[in-house]
Amino acid sequence: MTKPRNRMRGFTLIELLAVVAITAILAAIAAPPMSQFITRNRIASQANDLLSLLASARMQAIRERTPVGVCATNDPKGSADCVSDGDWGAGIAVYAFNALGNRAADAAGTPLPPVRILQAANNGNVVTRNGASGPIRFGQSGRWLDFAGNGNIAFILSSDNSDEPAERRAVCLYPSGNSRVVATRSNGRGTGASC
Repeated sequence: MTKPRNRMRGFTLIELLAVVAITAILAAIAAPPMSQFITRNRIASQANDLLSLLASARMQAIRERTPVGVCATNDPKGSADCVSDGDWGAGIAVYAFNALGNRAADAAGTPLPPVRILQAANNGNVVTRNGASGPIRFGQSGRWLDFAGNGNIAFILSSDNSDEPAERRAVCLYPSGNSRVVATRSNGRGTGASC
């Protein structure tokens, strides 16, 4: 009598290599959309942080019945002094201002520390602002005090990845003090962001 042979069960090397090849092809197809998704989410998160900062500065001006300003700072972890060079990407600080438009000070004349600071995002994103580069001040009513008929302010947040169209968001500030985020995309013909 002959014994029946026990067949070995499992995958052959050819079958295993075919599955690995198919997985590699699918991963190569999915990688570019994933990087774009991550870039879009970083820009959206940074835009929402800026929107929150502007809204909290406005609400503090209304609540405290005193002018509150938002300005660019090159040293958000240190002194957080306002700068006027227009580089809003290094950091943004919120200060209480006096009626003359200067930073509020204590009785000894020392400027008060910032109320809130938005740190720079270290992910290669760029923040620019249209118009004048000085502080933005909100008054007791929550309106933008420095409005001189120049229109709205747009903070443009964009990726600096040159391999693909730049992802952009614009945080728009209106003379009423309200702000909102506008999603845009550049296709090489202008910024693609407007308020």
